[in-house]
Amino acid sequence: MPVDKAITIIGRNEIYVNAGEALEAMQAMWSEVGLNTQIRMFDTGNWLRYQNRPFPEPDMANLHQDQHDNLLGDATFTAFNKYHSEGVNSAVYDKHVDDLIAKAEPATGESRTKAFQEAFKILHDDIVADIYMYHMIGYTRVNPRLDWRPSLATNSEIDLSEIRFRASE
Repeated sequence: MPVDKAITIIGRNEIYVNAGEALEAMQAMWSEVGLNTQIRMFDTGNWLRYQNRPFPEPDMANLHQDQHDNLLGDATFTAFNKYHSEGVNSAVYDKHVDDLIAKAEPATGESRTKAFQEAFKILHDDIVADIYMYHMIGYTRVNPRLDWRPSLATNSEIDLSEIRFRASE
């Protein structure tokens, strides 16, 4: 059954290689199941207007092309910014999720883990805050002449000020 209301896909130029082509492929697949979508590609500055509150068109039905990693490996960064009612990227307004995030953030150990797990279960199963289309993997290669070692925290960002050349042998 066709959906009459257009769903706008907010894309970002060069967010990753072939970003526009990826959205066009998704748009074609969604049209095959009856969704009416239109793509709007932006440079980073304009894309951020749709990514960060206050949203310029708050009532517009939309999907966002996004990529997210958590360099620190802690759920707080993702949970608050993307899913708390006061999070800068959040379009989710759920008191129970807010309460779970507030409970989890200062907690430690098993109680922290359980509160975040419960919040993410609600976000995934009930609210469906995100639709994951695929998982990108980052690769880093290092020349033996460099004195630098990649880690999980450097998957998407490399601080050039931390890289040094090894002394010649």
